[in-house]
Amino acid sequence: PKHDEWRPAERQTPKKPEDNLRPEGEFEKPKHDEWRPAERQTPKKPADNLRPEGEFEKPTYEEWRPAERPEVRKPKDNLKPEGEFEKPKHDEWRPAERQSPKKPEDNLRPEGEFEKPTHEKWRPAEKREMTKPKDNLKPEGDFETPKHDEWRPAERQTPKKPEDN
Repeated sequence: PKHDEWRPAERQTPKKPEDNLRPEGEFEKPKHDEWRPAERQTPKKPADNLRPEGEFEKPTYEEWRPAERPEVRKPKDNLKPEGEFEKPKHDEWRPAERQSPKKPEDNLRPEGEFEKPTHEKWRPAEKREMTKPKDNLKPEGDFETPKHDEWRPAERQTPKKPEDN
């Protein structure tokens, strides 16, 4: 079979299963009034038979003024000191003396003679000589060095303009 050129696929049409149900008779469509905004409902209070009777006393308040600090009240008790109390006598104040540090004692003692190393007097250091590592690589044969002309300033190149036809 010979293949055709590529083309996009066509959308398949959906197939609905058929049935034998049909509407019979006339149908009434309800008629709606034209839309208008609703009115706010008035709140309804439940009625009761409670009524105030007699005269009411209204308390009188004093005019405002800043509050005063209340007095401190100590609770009273029946505890009383009995007998004589000794009061310790304190010396007059004076600055404390510095405490001498106490070192713990041990039984370690140095024995024998000690050698003290003698150091040379300081002097500025000398510059160290460079040491080159030795190798067994040596140049062999003749080397040609290119000969260069003596330097002279270069001549300015003349600019080349392209010609129109």
